[in-house]
Order: sequence, then structure tokens, then C-alpha cells
Amino acid sequence: SAAAAVSLELRRVQAAAAAGAPLGVSLAQRAASLLSFVLALSSQSALPRQAAMDKKDSAQIAMGIAFMTNTKTGCAECHKFQGVGTDSPELDGWASREWMVAFVNDPSHPRFYGRDNDRMPSYGTEKSLSQREIEMVVDWIRQEWYTPKTAVARK
Repeated sequence: SAAAAVSLELRRVQAAAAAGAPLGVSLAQRAASLLSFVLALSSQSALPRQAAMDKKDSAQIAMGIAFMTNTKTGCAECHKFQGVGTDSPELDGWASREWMVAFVNDPSHPRFYGRDNDRMPSYGTEKSLSQREIEMVVDWIRQEWYTPKTAVARK
């Protein structure tokens, strides 16, 4: 996950700094790069409630996308993203409704874990959940459930 990657990188940088190893870039620069990555990955979810924040953070998101598409030191070294990279899981549209519905339906699809999936059930292909049930689970995870409009007060 993005949070795990950030946490791991920060621990690695802190350990290297504590050991006196030259970091090449400052901890502040590393933290800024990690923040850009997190913002870029989060923006892939296309959550309506964060659209204004994504617009405000567009410059940092662009920096994060540049990192993600780097095939030498970025995400595209191991993942496919925006047509760059070669492996899965793909990060295009990560955590978007479409991405999550497809993932819950069949995480063994080559777009996701492929043959490396050793534990995530394929709820759709195994028919343990209907398409509508999968969509409802995804909407709940994304906090996009239906909320009825409140009744207008009578005078």
C-alpha cells in the first residue's frame, strides 16, 4: 500500500541517517517526494470528495506521477502505470470505483496479481458475490453509499 511504502522509506532513511550514511538528498527532500507519490497515487482513486484537493495539489501530483513513471527508481520499475512499466498490479486508476470493482471481482486477473494471487478470493468469478453486491462493497469502502435527500420541512 502507499502508506506502507512511505513508512518503509522513511524508516530506511532514518536508519541510514542514524548510521551516518550519506543520503544524497535531505530528509526533507525525501519526505516531499514521498508526499508527491502519495498524492499522485491517491488521485488515481477519482474520489469526488477529494476533487478540489487534487486540483489544489496538481503540481505535487504531477511530480508524483513523474516518480511513478520512472522505470529506474520509481513505481514503474515493478508496476505498470500510464503505459510505462511491465508488471502488475497495474496502478492506473488505482482505488477508483472501476479498478476496485474489477479487483474484487477477480484479483487473479493479469491486471492485478495474476498467477501470484495466493489468498484473495475472486468473489465475482467464483460467484460468491453478485456484481451488484461487489459494487455495494466497493461503494461502502469508498464511502460512496446512497444517501437519500432529506425531506423538505412542511410549513
